Amino acid sequence: MPGVLHVGPCNSKGGMRNVMLLLHESPPQGWTSELLASHAEGSVFAKWRAFRKAKKELAAKLSSTSVDVIHIHSASDWSFRRKAVFLKMAKKAGVPTILHLHSGKFDRYAKSNEAYVKKVLNIATKTVVLSQDWKQRLSFLGHLEVIENPVDPKLQYSESVREANKFLLLGRPDVVKGHSFA
Repeated sequence: MPGVLHVGPCNSKGGMRNVMLLLHESPPQGWTSELLASHAEGSVFAKWRAFRKAKKELAAKLSSTSVDVIHIHSASDWSFRRKAVFLKMAKKAGVPTILHLHSGKFDRYAKSNEAYVKKVLNIATKTVVLSQDWKQRLSFLGHLEVIENPVDPKLQYSESVREANKFLLLGRPDVVKGHSFA
């Protein structure tokens, strides 16, 4: 049975973790799924230890097991730089990769580091973003695919009446989350 390995902050707080867990809990039919934590909350030292541990675990998986595809979840800045290391390891092992860009500020990061970002994206088998809007914003980087955040299949539609002109916005209080727009 083919398997996917999700690499990213699966043990940290945040939306990327939730996406990873949902994808892991609901893999495509006939597929298996594994998680590999590449981030830890806390000090810079804790983050560095998590990265080193993930690198070691990925190397072991690539040399001893059959990993069919690696789905790497990345934000921008140092997250992207760390994920570049995993992409290089997978390419060297001949394992296809999906680089999934989640950051709400990736466009700014990519514009100020365009040559480096393009070089890293060329290592990935496929690079995906969360929406058509992000695909358009990042079009200067080349070909991107869209994979929207999944919806938990256990959620059920409710027919209850909601109050008019009100909605709930969830997310950390950060400019990239769009609270001012809401």
